[in-house]
Amino acid sequence: MVCHALSRLKETLKGQADRRTAATGGDKIHIRGVAELSSDAAGLVCLVVALVRFKVEPKPERCNFIKAAKDKADSLDLTGWIKNNKTGTVGGRIQGTKANVDQMVKWLSEEGSPGSEIERCQLTNQQAIIRPDYNKFFLRF
Repeated sequence: MVCHALSRLKETLKGQADRRTAATGGDKIHIRGVAELSSDAAGLVCLVVALVRFKVEPKPERCNFIKAAKDKADSLDLTGWIKNNKTGTVGGRIQGTKANVDQMVKWLSEEGSPGSEIERCQLTNQQAIIRPDYNKFFLRF
């Protein structure tokens, strides 16, 4: 059902982009809010933009984890935020294409910043979204 609706969305957006391209003399137009569309085995189009909330327990706690995470998120063109919690954990929200979100989740749960050891990484609220809530990745205090 969702994939069918997304298939219609893709057709609508493609039509809008084609009209805008024709109106601008062939210059390509980027439609904001739609990061990536893909087809499943049945030929249905599914949106591949993901959202994940996370909570990480790095050890030692003060190892520039949030700065390294921001740098990683920026390199993957993700949006969202990250902050140090009072409990010594790091929490945040990441959004972007599913492939990039998956790379960031792997980094958060297995690699982390230089000198850190990931004790635990808890992921919640994983879902597909239509449009990211943030336009960049930032640090919260």
